Amino acid sequence: MGALIVGEPTANYPVIGHKGALWLRCETRGKTAHGAMPELGINAIYLAADALAKIQHFSPGAPHPLMKQPTVNVGRIEGGLNINSVPDRTRFDVDIRSAPDLQHATIRQRLTTLLGESVTVSTLVDLPAVLSEQDHAWIKQVYQRCQPLHDRPLEPRVVPYFTDASLLLPALGNPPCLILGPGEPSMAHQTDEYCLLSRLEEAEQLYGNLIRDWMA
Repeated sequence: MGALIVGEPTANYPVIGHKGALWLRCETRGKTAHGAMPELGINAIYLAADALAKIQHFSPGAPHPLMKQPTVNVGRIEGGLNINSVPDRTRFDVDIRSAPDLQHATIRQRLTTLLGESVTVSTLVDLPAVLSEQDHAWIKQVYQRCQPLHDRPLEPRVVPYFTDASLLLPALGNPPCLILGPGEPSMAHQTDEYCLLSRLEEAEQLYGNLIRDWMA
């Protein structure tokens, strides 16, 4: 494989990389008891609340020149069976977005140590960040093809979401890669997500030109 284009929404702007994704499931275990006698139990939700307070101030690592600050978000939490009992189990899922210079194993170990023995941490998703060399000849050629579609000079750009490039690149021998496609990045996962027909027409012409350039 000589080069790779991943057709995610970038408004037809060539993107050289994206953050990695480390999704962790954290679980606390307590002891159930009647809600009228909470002193006889161990409240797993309280244990989770203590852990969440620590996560709120956790930093995965230093900012990256292009990808900026790595991020942490707790996206889901569930615990308890009913209002009149002490919950014996709570779990919550943590979404960490990382830069290429950060090791996911190190991030997980740091977080596990921070949360302590009351929290069990397991990995749901572990996908590396992607960052191609902006001075590669093929990437420069794609930039030239994309430039007429944009008012300002193109600059190296990355996106915060992850794509199939995290899986495809290792399988294909890590060729140069660009994320490039119609659709507005800011509209991803929005209720009224859309793609302009003009962007689709641009992408059709653009992909055709890139294929012809490659075959020349």
